[in-house]
Amino acid sequence: MKILRVTMLSAAVCLAMSSSAMANDDTKFLESLQNQINELKKKASEGENNFHMAGYFKLDYQNVDGGYYDGRDDFNKASFMPIFMYQMNDKVSFEGELEISTGYEGETDVIMEYAQANIELTDNLTLIGGKFFIPVGQFVQNLHPSWINKAVSAPLGFGHGGAAPTSDVGLQLRGGSYFGKMPINYAIYVGNGSTTSEGHGGLEVENEGMTNDWDSTKNFGGRIGILPMPNFEVGLSLMTGKSALMQEIEDHGEVTTVMGQKLDLDVFGADFVYRNGGLVLRGEYVNQELSDFSITAEDHDTGLDVVTPYFDNKWTSWYTQAAYRFNQSNWEAVVRVGDFKSQIPGRDTSHWLVGMNYYFTPSVIAKINFESQDAEDNTRDSDMILAQLTYGF
Repeated sequence: MKILRVTMLSAAVCLAMSSSAMANDDTKFLESLQNQINELKKKASEGENNFHMAGYFKLDYQNVDGGYYDGRDDFNKASFMPIFMYQMNDKVSFEGELEISTGYEGETDVIMEYAQANIELTDNLTLIGGKFFIPVGQFVQNLHPSWINKAVSAPLGFGHGGAAPTSDVGLQLRGGSYFGKMPINYAIYVGNGSTTSEGHGGLEVENEGMTNDWDSTKNFGGRIGILPMPNFEVGLSLMTGKSALMQEIEDHGEVTTVMGQKLDLDVFGADFVYRNGGLVLRGEYVNQELSDFSITAEDHDTGLDVVTPYFDNKWTSWYTQAAYRFNQSNWEAVVRVGDFKSQIPGRDTSHWLVGMNYYFTPSVIAKINFESQDAEDNTRDSDMILAQLTYGF
């Protein structure tokens, strides 16, 4: 019995010691687990400083019969557009795009397309600050990259000196919500605005993302997109503000550019897109108007003041485009028709194109287009064979 009691006492002591050791191990394990959780929380709040580079490349070819580029038969564009993306955390990020291209005489041109900081205010609302594409319409802000654009060229009026505004420097809010059960998306912005000057025989409105607000009057605008049914979106866009009239003043042989009048500027746009299987059907309309004005300048020959009136200052552009991917194969057909009306005499032009695309991969595409332009000034009529190899990454 004495031996049994000693044995039982020894077992109890060992069990107690073992339980104490297990309790200590559990405490250490829980402390270690809590430390790991705290570290993950800290990383989530401070961020991992993630960096990523994307972008696209394109090589263009043109063969032109008629118009300003009559007789051109060359590889006319080689461009590399790197997009740099940096994410501080799940709330704050940055992105910027450069266009690096080979010029007409072999020089290298570098342009900053956009550079913006993105701050997620809520799950459905983001604040953007910097240089950005103006949220009017769809083509300029979403469709212009070569590996996204179904055609080789941009629609007439959706580029430099056209009807559609391009970029600005300022602030923008983008988000999405529901109207009842119908999804909507929206973007509104405020920016420095644009300038107006005479170029190529007429007026041109420049929206190039300037950091100088010449007229000290901000422009406002935005777009709302409505999805009344799946795969179908309709968008409406508005922009309003002032455009600074820029004039060249010559004094003792020195030419200085100064701001003249503040012109009222208004832009209206509408767009749609419909998708069904391999079919993508889209269209867009933009109307840009400047207020009437006149310029008084001294005639160098007579010394008298000459008044030049400018009225009906309107730029209008539209296009409709259909693209069809054949039975989910690598081949895609594209057709586009459109029209551009300008304030510049003789520049009103209608255009159409047909083309075929081949997808080596979803983002490596070869395109060939036949495009025809019929201008009010017949000397600008042209027929073109355009080709492009583009790679998005």
